[in-house]
Amino acid sequence: MQLSTRKQRTLKDREQLILNIAAELLESDGYLGLNMDRIAEATEYSKGTIYQHFTCKEEIVCALSARTMQTQLEMLERVHNFSASPREKMVAALAAHQILARLYTRAFNNLLIIKNTSIRGKIPEANLKQLRNYENRCFEAICNIVEEAIQAGDLQLQIPVPEMVFGFWAIAFGSSMLQIMDYPLAQMNIHNPDETIRLPCRYALDGFGWKPLSSEWDYSSTYRRIHEELFPEEIEQLKMLHIKLTGT
Repeated sequence: MQLSTRKQRTLKDREQLILNIAAELLESDGYLGLNMDRIAEATEYSKGTIYQHFTCKEEIVCALSARTMQTQLEMLERVHNFSASPREKMVAALAAHQILARLYTRAFNNLLIIKNTSIRGKIPEANLKQLRNYENRCFEAICNIVEEAIQAGDLQLQIPVPEMVFGFWAIAFGSSMLQIMDYPLAQMNIHNPDETIRLPCRYALDGFGWKPLSSEWDYSSTYRRIHEELFPEEIEQLKMLHIKLTGT
């Protein structure tokens, strides 16, 4: 049993090494520059060994995407335990998404890549199912925040909870994509994209009547708490990358 467990641990460690090397290659050379030969060379394993873990590079990209969504789920679990009002938790969920998108820009591009039909068709169904599971759990975690607000009497919602959450998810994901896809934001007079993303979300939450309204609460202090209490390590990593997120 110990021998089997040790072997399983070795295989898992090797798989993580393959994923880490693939992530570095994606970061430096993009999807088109990634192939199994380069991964084998960089890991110093034979290509046959790489194929013991992954059948193709598309499966590797899917595994990296699942890892990103797992990280996002872990951040949302911290949000769930945040000692704050439901609306502050919603703000924290948006902050978690922004932080993750800025820390792992290439990983967010990967999420778009594997939605391509021709690429998705090469990925084993079990891997896609794992990714969808993480995506669904992240979505459910944010739905739970809205449900908490309704139960607390902070929000009276006239539409189904998933529809509201989908709208905010679209804003957060879409704006992050625009931010990391090298659009000339400064030429569009967008000089603080992080704050610009938050403003329509804030006004939308006010429009839904989600209390406390922005006129009743200092959400700048909430962002400071989020950075200091929930995601201090991630914020420190952003500082090391000379990326600054400002509160609003």
